[in-house]
Amino acid sequence: MSEKYSVLLMRDDSKVRRFRLSPVWLRLGIYSLILLATMAAGGGYAGYTFWQQNEVLKAEQNTLQRDVRELNMKLERLQNVDKILNSNDPEELQALLGNVTIEQAPPPKPTIDLSALLHKVDVQMVKVDNISARAVNKRSLTLQFDLNNLATDRTLSGEVEVSVLSKQGLTKPAKATNPDDLGYAINRYKKVRANLTIPDSMPIEDVYALIVSINSNDKTIFRDTVPLVGLDQ
Repeated sequence: MSEKYSVLLMRDDSKVRRFRLSPVWLRLGIYSLILLATMAAGGGYAGYTFWQQNEVLKAEQNTLQRDVRELNMKLERLQNVDKILNSNDPEELQALLGNVTIEQAPPPKPTIDLSALLHKVDVQMVKVDNISARAVNKRSLTLQFDLNNLATDRTLSGEVEVSVLSKQGLTKPAKATNPDDLGYAINRYKKVRANLTIPDSMPIEDVYALIVSINSNDKTIFRDTVPLVGLDQ
């Protein structure tokens, strides 16, 4: 005989009622409660997830609606401009053009290669001492230095080229009042002194230094940058 459970129902005003249940039905009832609890938990999680997704969609919808309103306003302004242009009304065109401002980007500043501007050359054929550059007035300056010939077995000759270097990194040639002052032919030593005129397009206040190049046989044998001493120094 299989095992069964007895369930008694008692009331004060009625007889006792008894029900006999098989353990299978009791297990099914417990499993059903567990299944219902699991389904309730899953439904709650799904509801919370869908609610979050719905909030995200609402936020995206609000953003899209705002963008659409802004685009509609721009479109309306463009339509008004198109109407004015098509109307050929001089007064309206003048008013429209008066409210239009065209912004132009500033031209890019040229890059300055300091290594190319300030690089030195010295092939040990000459020695330069006591070099200096001084402003005389607003348009002229003096350059002087001692030039020594290191190749004592032969005469060294050539010319000196001078360029002015601005504070902005621009270079322009400087002309000597007497071109012979920048030529040389020495066995041992010569004191070079030259009066130079700077270009009209470069104020003396913008001059930073002189680039002095000593050439011989069309080759640069010495090159250096000499800071300019101003009028007030």
